[in-house]
Amino acid sequence: MPPLAIALLAALSLNGWEPVTDQALGAKVLRPTGWTVEALANDAIVVKAPPPLGGSATLLPVSGKALDGKGLVDSVVQGLGGKPAGALKMSTGHAALVQYIDPGSPEVWRTALVAAAVEGERGLVAVLSAPSGEFEAARPALAAIVQHLELSVPKPAPSLAVNTVAQRPLLFEPFREPKEQAFTGELPSGWSKDLSVAIVPGEAPYVRASAIGRSPDHLFSFVHYKLASFQEPVGGLTPDAPGFRAYERGALALERYLFPAVVKKAPQGFGDWEITRRSGPKALFTHDSGVRFDGEEVEYEYRFKGELLKGRAYVTTYLLPSKPSPVWFLYGLHGWEAPEGREPEARQATLRLLGSFKFEGRYAPQADTFWTLAREAAVAALSAQEKQPAPAAEATPIPRKGPEAALDAVERVASGFAVEGATVGIAAVAAGGRAPSPAFGELEKLR
Repeated sequence: MPPLAIALLAALSLNGWEPVTDQALGAKVLRPTGWTVEALANDAIVVKAPPPLGGSATLLPVSGKALDGKGLVDSVVQGLGGKPAGALKMSTGHAALVQYIDPGSPEVWRTALVAAAVEGERGLVAVLSAPSGEFEAARPALAAIVQHLELSVPKPAPSLAVNTVAQRPLLFEPFREPKEQAFTGELPSGWSKDLSVAIVPGEAPYVRASAIGRSPDHLFSFVHYKLASFQEPVGGLTPDAPGFRAYERGALALERYLFPAVVKKAPQGFGDWEITRRSGPKALFTHDSGVRFDGEEVEYEYRFKGELLKGRAYVTTYLLPSKPSPVWFLYGLHGWEAPEGREPEARQATLRLLGSFKFEGRYAPQADTFWTLAREAAVAALSAQEKQPAPAAEATPIPRKGPEAALDAVERVASGFAVEGATVGIAAVAAGGRAPSPAFGELEKLR
């Protein structure tokens, strides 16, 4: 038996397992000693073997009124690509095998067993993955991880912030831009949703889109795409000429253009804008042709109808050489705003919005390389949590994994998981009791 297979089988020893409980996330995971447990932005949980082992178990809790196990499995299989190796029979639920190549290790074929169990409006999708040569040896350990998952309604950790308003777990619901069906995503239930898309006319028309969620008590979560465009002044044109503006990287575009424009439009509602922290602009992409794509994280505060709100956002700007003069965009603004002490809730809403946002139909081409760069950079920058007290001794915080880390193929599919009528998240699934994992007792012997 290969050494890696022996190591994986040894992991099945009862003495080699340990529980990891995170009450704030709402999950209890049983893992082999030395394996890592991480959560993606949408609450998907990844349990992974340490190198040189290659096994992982990825779990996606889903909720919805008409969950279909086959549809959930098919979505993951299609996302992985590769070669379907057939459907498998389960007494309850649905499962399939697929062989695929991970772009991060193109020389190694991997096998994944994708399964879904559904009970009413609650479901659990599991992906057991390993290099094909190790899969059968890895399967018992991976199946045991899935079978022992326990979910509970998340309990936010005590906050050090001055605002003592109770922070309830956020429940999310899907949305679809109503006018053009241009994009979909998820925002908290009970929040108002301002969804818009427009084609801005001109010599070079472009698409502008925004999704803004707002709670009744002034928490804001937003994704803005191409807020404005300008031409760089050349020749005899000055920066003050209509439609012309010198390129402003990152936070400069907020400070010199967007914030003053917002105050000018609604002076009674917005005031006392101040940028309190800049990360410094970072070149996300440059080219000898003159193309450049810059990003910067920024924190700010302002008064909204007299109430002090604190904001945190990631802004991207895009300079494109063209004739008669270069064009640049205030390309992306992704982030949140909240009263002091409520930042963790707004942050959670924004990370879910960023992870679920998807252009669709004739607008799908907007999700190009620059859109992907902007979104991944925003998630990486905004994932850092606000300072919290040390967790209780009996709880171990499960770290969030953002796109700044190297996501493998299964993690990329899980982080962008989207099926019509299904919402990924622990809170709604756990509200109905223990996750429907007993059905996964068959995973070890499925053939």
